[in-house]
Amino acid sequence: MHTTSEVDFGRKFTYISVTMAMDVYQYYKTNLIIWISILSGVVVLMVMVVAMNYGQFLYEYNFTALASEGIYILAIGLACTILFLKRSVFRLDKILDRGSVLATVIEKKNYIFSQLRRNYIIIWVLSEILGILGFIFYLFTSDLRNSILFSAVSIFSLVTNFPSKRMIRICLENINPAEQFL
Repeated sequence: MHTTSEVDFGRKFTYISVTMAMDVYQYYKTNLIIWISILSGVVVLMVMVVAMNYGQFLYEYNFTALASEGIYILAIGLACTILFLKRSVFRLDKILDRGSVLATVIEKKNYIFSQLRRNYIIIWVLSEILGILGFIFYLFTSDLRNSILFSAVSIFSLVTNFPSKRMIRICLENINPAEQFL
């Protein structure tokens, strides 16, 4: 038999099971660790670019303008893809609607949180690829300004897609606590 405990996850939703509270905490903590590791990877690449630029470690390659424009187009395409996915495909209301057909609260919670994590990870990986493109661009062109621009857009995308507690609160508010242990 499960007991309930008062947990502060928001204004409207105050009573959830202790096991669900621990699951939600683990979910948020894991997402935060993944997000921090991806962000730190992009920051490390940016610091390496700056260090290589001022240390002049690279020989300047004769990189063609066509290849340089190709990397620009790829980077802009990635940034647009991230915006498109976030705004149209990975919307929370769609996830909640798909999860509402499941029978139990635990199934709903597991489905909704797994879909949220999948969506977050896809967006974070695309953002990290954008930062890696900036690093590769620097390796081939020794163009610090544009490489930093790629990394800045990558970091901006990661910061705007931070794993917020607000999303968890919205999900928990949409799960009916009355049917939780029936």
